[in-house]
This record gives sequence, C-alpha cells and structure tokens, in this order.
Amino acid sequence: MENTTHIVEAFPNKIINIHPSLLPKFGGKGMFGRHVHQSVIDAKEVESGISIHYVNSQYDKGAVIFQAKTTVDPKETPESLAQKIHKLEHQHFSEQIEKLLIPTEKEYSLHRWSCKWKSRPRRIWVNFGWEGTPIKKPMPRVYSYHK
Repeated sequence: MENTTHIVEAFPNKIINIHPSLLPKFGGKGMFGRHVHQSVIDAKEVESGISIHYVNSQYDKGAVIFQAKTTVDPKETPESLAQKIHKLEHQHFSEQIEKLLIPTEKEYSLHRWSCKWKSRPRRIWVNFGWEGTPIKKPMPRVYSYHK
C-alpha cells in the first residue's frame, strides 16, 4: 500500500475490497487467495468466509461493510475452500455494492422533498450526479446510476 496511499487518502470510504476470510483473521500483506485458505485450514478453523470492507492505508484494516460465513470441513483442501468462498463472493458482492449505491429511504425522502417544489409533474427526477448504466429496480421514482 506504500505506493497507493495518496489514492486511498484522496477517496476515503470510496474504495472497496473483498477479502477471502473473516477479517480481522487472516488479513494483511501477502494474505490473498490460496495463502488465506491454506492458513485457515492450518489453523483448524471451523468456519471461514468473506469480508467486504473499505480500503484504508493498512492492508485489510478498513471498516468492514459485510461478512458471510461458511463451514470448514475437517478434510477441506485449499481448492475446495476456495470454491465455497467464491460462491459467497458471487452471491453477496453485487448485492452489497448495490446497497451502497442506492439511497436509503431517508435519503430518498430528503431528495424527494428538496426537489418537489421545483417540479409539478407527478414524477420527479433526482440526479445524484452519477454516470453509467441504470440500476435495475431502483427505488420508486429515483433513477440511480453506477459505472
């Protein structure tokens, strides 16, 4: 992270990482992929999982956004554990990113209230300044975009 600290500091809580263990266990420099899975098995852990977290200037120390768990069988191999972890990643990552991008009901109400006086039509357009592809199933009458 030495070479990228300026980027992380320029975008606090805007960069997200998915890590193949339940942080803070098995995180840090050099802990990725097979190294993590082998360490989990060597430590005789009974569960492992994924952590989706914000990136900060320290390896795998950012605030955790979401975690999901799976069991580690006694005869688990790094490859079989990796398959379980990949299923969790595919199952949860896009869902959690979507939750971060789509405004909460409170944010939606504030935006709707602040824009209501500007327009008389029944539909109100709220532009969050995001560019990209429309997200499927946005909150009613709010159009959200992601890249």
